[in-house]
Amino acid sequence: MNATAELTIGELDERAHNVEDFDDEAVTARILSFTEEDLNELSKHRGLVTTLVDDLRGLQKEMTEELVDRDVAIELALACFIAHLNMVFLGPPGTAKSLVVRRLSYGLGLQSRPVTVEELNRSIQDILQLLKSASGDDPDVDGTVDPESDSGRRYYEVLLTRYSTSDEILGPANLQLMIRRAMFFRQTTGLLPEADVAFLDEIWKANSAILNALLSISNEKIFYNAGQPVRVPLCMIFGASNEVPREEELWAMYDRFPIRVMCEPVDNSRLLLKKAADQARRSLFAENGSEGGKRKAVQRLATVNHFRLLFRALYGHFGPESSLEGFDPDSAQNSDHKFARAFCDTFDALKREFQISDRSLHSLYRLALALALLRGNPRPESTELDVFKYCFYEPETAPALCDAVDQRISRYGSLN
Repeated sequence: MNATAELTIGELDERAHNVEDFDDEAVTARILSFTEEDLNELSKHRGLVTTLVDDLRGLQKEMTEELVDRDVAIELALACFIAHLNMVFLGPPGTAKSLVVRRLSYGLGLQSRPVTVEELNRSIQDILQLLKSASGDDPDVDGTVDPESDSGRRYYEVLLTRYSTSDEILGPANLQLMIRRAMFFRQTTGLLPEADVAFLDEIWKANSAILNALLSISNEKIFYNAGQPVRVPLCMIFGASNEVPREEELWAMYDRFPIRVMCEPVDNSRLLLKKAADQARRSLFAENGSEGGKRKAVQRLATVNHFRLLFRALYGHFGPESSLEGFDPDSAQNSDHKFARAFCDTFDALKREFQISDRSLHSLYRLALALALLRGNPRPESTELDVFKYCFYEPETAPALCDAVDQRISRYGSLN
């Protein structure tokens, strides 16, 4: 019996009380192999979902205390992660767009401390020695050379420019396979196709070759390598940009990021100065030689497996009336689907005026459930309709969209 079959839902519940235990390859494999029976059983283990949500809310609390005026961005980042829904931060430089994602990655234990130049040189020498000691055979086609690399927790970050190449993002070609077998196979170790979480800064500056690959990676989670479709492990892609794309060829990629959060400059400069001073006294990294020793790294409060499991628990957690499957807004039999009806009515009312893509319907609904879960609501409420505030096409229309959504929320009142 393999490790995935040995772990029951009850055992996952036990492991969830320890972050390190829950970040395990066996737990990951078990979650990814969930069946309908597992999901039905999971709905009975409310304590498991509660434990995971409490961890995320603890992480949310720490992040909001550290980052000034980014409460909405942080909440949406966590909810989008639960819903496995790509989001992009928009705003001028210096508004903590990158910092939100990096702080989240540290809280999930995804970032390693930066190495020194000497450590990097030693690592490269070890790799060269391994290649030299090989008996002339072809190198491993998967590009794996570091046996100690952590394959279960991958975070990939890149600042894109118009000069970025596909090799930098997707991996260089294996020259041995290209020369000997005329096969174009990318070695993807440590790059985007093997990441669990990706952060693409200045995403609209990527060239067409990178963007074409990102279309299938971001939407279908498929990467084409050597002509074969490969399923990537990506749970979440965060993007950031100083502006919205204007070129027509970028619109398809923009549509793959249906949640768009504006990060405006902070008004309260006194609070900003205090937070900056606090951050200057702390180090995000594991080692700090000041004050007579090493400081502790940022506390790890959750794992990617938290989001993997909660993603699968969304619909079952709130019951069948929370699902859009089989929902008919014109049928009297669906009178219990109060939130689903309010959501669909709001979508129909807003989509033409504010250019909301039809592709977004189910994605936004899933995000609304994720927000309800993160907020601790027993059922989705009208307040979860605020997901529509963040699917504007042009930033100039965002205030009008917010007003329209607020009017809808006020009109529906309590749905439970």
